[in-house]
Amino acid sequence: EPDDLRALLARAGGNPLHLRELVVAVVRDGAAKPSAHGLRIRSGPLPARLRRAIAAHYTNLDPSIRYYAELLAVAGSLPAPTEPSDVEAVDALETTGLAEHDPAGGHRLVEPLDREILLGLLSSPEREERSIDAGGRLSASGDPALRRRAVAVLAGTTRPPSTADLEWASAEAHNHKEHALAVELADLAILLAPERGETVTAEALLIRANALSVAGRSDDA
Repeated sequence: EPDDLRALLARAGGNPLHLRELVVAVVRDGAAKPSAHGLRIRSGPLPARLRRAIAAHYTNLDPSIRYYAELLAVAGSLPAPTEPSDVEAVDALETTGLAEHDPAGGHRLVEPLDREILLGLLSSPEREERSIDAGGRLSASGDPALRRRAVAVLAGTTRPPSTADLEWASAEAHNHKEHALAVELADLAILLAPERGETVTAEALLIRANALSVAGRSDDA
């Protein structure tokens, strides 16, 4: 299936070694099944040797450098830092080939699988801490795209954004064709509104329904 293939390629991030390992894992685990349009590919856990190899890149990093790498993993990318310690951290990550500039002028991890591994290594409290820190850094930029990402990052914490911010980010995600994210944020806004003594708005319900429809999930709308 084209979508499954695109997802596999995106997970590998264009790295031929990573793609090879992922394909080997799919074959080994019997995760490719015939379908009307070819094969359905079910993405599974990374091979153990690949997990160890990626994790080893971060094991011996200075704690402040690893922390910044974890922020990048949580956020996807961050604006260019201004604090000297953060500048040093991102310079070190770039020097070792672990981070790079993104098109918006910030920084991101070079390999998507590095992000996957780093997130998996974080405990729940650590991920919460990194998410709140990263969300604050994204929000402070003032850029609408980064603000939308900040809301998405903070939505997964014990301190989710305001209902209004969730609705705004859901609408923005839908407008940018990030329909799964739009549904996720709208669902959270709808869930939290009564708990906060607020009324579920028609806008949140409409955004959710539209995003589900575009995503081919009209029955869930």
